[in-house]
Amino acid sequence: MIDTLATFADQVTTVAREVGVEGKLGGQASVPGAAGTWKDLTDNVNQLAANLTSQVRGHRRGRHGGHQGRPDALDQGRGPG
Repeated sequence: MIDTLATFADQVTTVAREVGVEGKLGGQASVPGAAGTWKDLTDNVNQLAANLTSQVRGHRRGRHGGHQGRPDALDQGRGPG
């Protein structure tokens, strides 16, 4: 259990640094052998990182000409939550 906690802490710290500080998108935590609450926590961290990545990529498409003059293709910044 101590090993799982150490791995979880290391992975969450890595994902947080990559996404939040370095701006690297797509980071995911991996905790081999995680089960129960540890697996749930890992899955939640990964879902958070995936949602952030998706939102940032969608925002970039909307701001960098991806809409090609089509107003219906603009990212209006509306989404869940």
